[in-house]
Amino acid sequence: MDSFWGLIGIFTGALIYGELYNTFRVSLLKTGYMGKMTFPILFDILNPWIIIIPFVVFVLILFFVLEKFKL
Repeated sequence: MDSFWGLIGIFTGALIYGELYNTFRVSLLKTGYMGKMTFPILFDILNPWIIIIPFVVFVLILFFVLEKFKL
C-alpha cells in the first residue's frame, strides 16, 4: 500500500512540474546558470588531463580501500 501512495506522489509532482514548467523556465531554471562550466575552465587549466589523471588515481585508490575494508 505504501508504494501506491509513493506512485501517487510521483505522478502528482510530475503533473505539477509539467504545468508550471513555462513559469520555471523563464525564472527559476535560469538562476545560477553560468554557461558551459568545466573544471579546467573553472581552475584556468589549459590541459584537462591535469584534472583527469589525479581524479582517476583517486577513484582507483578509493575503490581499493573500499574493497580492502569490505565496505
